[in-house]
Amino acid sequence: MVKMHARGDVLLANVIETLLKNGWYGGQWVRYVGRRKVDLATESEYAGFLLLGHRLKDLHGYPYNYTEGYGETIPYEYENKAVNAYGQVAIIAGGGDYDFNENVYDTTKTYTYNQTLFVNNNSVLTNVDSGNSSIGLVNVIPSDNNGWLGVNLKY
Repeated sequence: MVKMHARGDVLLANVIETLLKNGWYGGQWVRYVGRRKVDLATESEYAGFLLLGHRLKDLHGYPYNYTEGYGETIPYEYENKAVNAYGQVAIIAGGGDYDFNENVYDTTKTYTYNQTLFVNNNSVLTNVDSGNSSIGLVNVIPSDNNGWLGVNLKY
């Protein structure tokens, strides 16, 4: 699940069949593997993250929703299906300010303000430097935000 405070660019793409079958978490990082087709990211290849989850439940037990700004949470089953009628998903790229829940960042690490973040081989955020480009900075540490990692994306 992702909370949006300042949105980056929204792109449309299709996910590969195995990912569509197995599902993903909202906030899961992806990479391009074909013409407008995406699969899970690696630490060296990523294009953005999937805004809405599909077929999985988050650690808070809610179906996948997102919050735009500080307004109400919008249930995915009404306005925001993860996959549209054309089989496309929404990918967030570019800058922005987001909170990510515990499914999509490395919870075994301790985070500090202004710490540089990377994508790991599990397609989630981490503060472990992989030697690749960073994707952003921590602006809210999980203990300040009930387990949510606040990130200012800059990629």
